[in-house]
Amino acid sequence: MIEAARDLGASAWTTFWKIIVPLTKPGLATGILFVFVVMMGEFAIQKFIGGGKTTMLANVLIQQQGLLQWPAASAVAVVMVLVSIPVIVLIFQFVNLRREL
Repeated sequence: MIEAARDLGASAWTTFWKIIVPLTKPGLATGILFVFVVMMGEFAIQKFIGGGKTTMLANVLIQQQGLLQWPAASAVAVVMVLVSIPVIVLIFQFVNLRREL
């Protein structure tokens, strides 16, 4: 398809946006979802990457649970869900995985 686009006179930029991006949309969406879900649920890696100096939602959640502050921990969990849902909806607006797969 790339060769056909070149033969028809499409520029590299047009070829990228009209051919390569639509063909890779399902893979991009799936990769973004996998990384996002792991990022929201992984606690140890965030501590290693952040060095413990930065405050991340997952670390606050674990800290509040350790201190038996259940209302604060549940509030952080709700915030995490409310942040996750719009991101996932945006990804599904970008590509219809059911149709593509």
